Amino acid sequence: MDKKVSETGGCVKMKNVILEDNYYLTRSVNNRERYYRIVLNINLFNEYVVSRIFGSCSKSKPTRIIDDYFPTKQKARLLIKKLLKEKLAKGYVDSQ
Repeated sequence: MDKKVSETGGCVKMKNVILEDNYYLTRSVNNRERYYRIVLNINLFNEYVVSRIFGSCSKSKPTRIIDDYFPTKQKARLLIKKLLKEKLAKGYVDSQ
């Protein structure tokens, strides 16, 4: 499938991509809206990729994108579970 990523107002939209898991969290810090997106996907080498995309919704590009690679879906989901626990404790809320 063809991957196309477009960015609008800090919110990343992915078109024509099969996503295993997709979490979109937001929180307000000093009257600024922040977002944190966690995406689980499979690459061409059958590795599971956990992508963390985060930044300010007022910016046109994300502050940072971090990719972690795992041989199994279970190991990838362990990282996602840990990240969600940390972010929810920090004050992020699920915005899906």
